Amino acid sequence: MGKILYWLSVIRSYIFCFRYMPREIAIHCPILIYWNTKFFISSKARIIISEKVKKHDIMIGVWGGSYGLRQGKTRFCVFDDSMVVFNGKTCISKGSNVVVRQGASLNFGDNFFCNANCNILANRGISFGDNILMGWNITILDNDGHPTYWKGEAQETSQPIHIGEHCWIGSHATILKGVYLATGTIIPYGCTIYKSNNIPNNVFNNKSLKTEMMWKDH
Repeated sequence: MGKILYWLSVIRSYIFCFRYMPREIAIHCPILIYWNTKFFISSKARIIISEKVKKHDIMIGVWGGSYGLRQGKTRFCVFDDSMVVFNGKTCISKGSNVVVRQGASLNFGDNFFCNANCNILANRGISFGDNILMGWNITILDNDGHPTYWKGEAQETSQPIHIGEHCWIGSHATILKGVYLATGTIIPYGCTIYKSNNIPNNVFNNKSLKTEMMWKDH
């Protein structure tokens, strides 16, 4: 990011922080928003920042992603009576869409990173533990998008998602409603996950592929 775009981003970030946060938090500018990020924050929504978060520890739309991927504009939208919690360093890369619908919650643990063009869409609740690594073009969706019926009976369309600490989600993966991932879960490239994994340190594709697997960010 060049100097001009950096300072445009800093100015927009201070405006964002003072508009949506208490003054004593906003003055430290904990969130750095890229200058062309599209955002909507309802006056009835809450953004909660952990006390340990420092200046620019939270970056939205700043990082361009790996391998020179083409990205669209980043979107960050939080609607009425919803809540977003940042518990530490958070990086949401360019081209990503974060949408928290009315009454929903989104909770980021410390040291969260998602690559370019990810979609995090909360209709009820999505939570991440600490030390999360996500590849590019990932979708995490806690709802079906439309009402569904079985023999005329309405079905549950939204269920919360919880992703435990130190999970690695491979690029082009999709995580669907109601999924729970235990600590250390590894999701392979391109998988659609609709079942939960309760086994720590497990390579998982709706069934256990390999246990006692460890990974670390390089």
